Amino acid sequence: MTGRAAPPQFDVSPKVLRADSDGEITIRPAGDARLDPGASYKVVHRPAERLASEAGPGRPTPSFRLEGDAMVVRSRFDGEQEHVISVQSVEGEGRKTLCDVRVYSVHEDLLARRPW
Repeated sequence: MTGRAAPPQFDVSPKVLRADSDGEITIRPAGDARLDPGASYKVVHRPAERLASEAGPGRPTPSFRLEGDAMVVRSRFDGEQEHVISVQSVEGEGRKTLCDVRVYSVHEDLLARRPW
C-alpha cells in the first residue's frame, strides 16, 4: 500500500439518458469531496464513440450550474454510447480534473425497459 490519498469520489444521476436529446445529470460529491461555490470550473463532454449531432461537428458544449453541494450539467447526448463528463477546477492558466463520470445514452426502446 502506498501513502497516496484516494481521489475524491463523486456520484452521478441519472446514469442512463435518452439518446439524441438534451439531458441533465447531477454530479454530487461523496465522502470528502467538495465543490466550492466560489471556485471556477470547466466541464468537458467527451462522447466515447464520437457520434456528433447532425447540427454540427465536434464535441457537445455542456452548460452547468451549482445547486447546493451538487453540479447540474446540461448537454446533448447523441447516439447510443458512453459519455465521459469531466469536471475541472480552473486556477489561472491551469486546470485540475476533479472527476470523470460516465453516463450512457440509449434509444427509447431500451430506455422504456426501466428499471435496469
